[in-house]
Amino acid sequence: PLLLRGRTVDRLERTRPVLGLPADDAPPGEVTMGVGDLLLVFTDGIDDARAEGGDFLGDQIDSVVVPRRDEPVADVADGLVDAALQHAGGRLPDDVLVFVLRRTG
Repeated sequence: PLLLRGRTVDRLERTRPVLGLPADDAPPGEVTMGVGDLLLVFTDGIDDARAEGGDFLGDQIDSVVVPRRDEPVADVADGLVDAALQHAGGRLPDDVLVFVLRRTG
């Protein structure tokens, strides 16, 4: 998960299992969002999108999401999926789910 605060990207620690799987004993994580902050949660199909040269999109994700931070959340999510597809030459190695939330007030 990523938290965008202005042009700053914080990579949040994964503290719980994937949605829909039974929880383990790890306590849930908490984060305080300011007005305008974006929370992005996505499956590893985004991180693991690999270019022909072997580099992963996850290593460059900041450059994908920061320029889109003021767009509607649906456009941020679509832009991330489009970037993954482009990065991986049109084929993703895994399923993809992207969830984007913006605090508005």
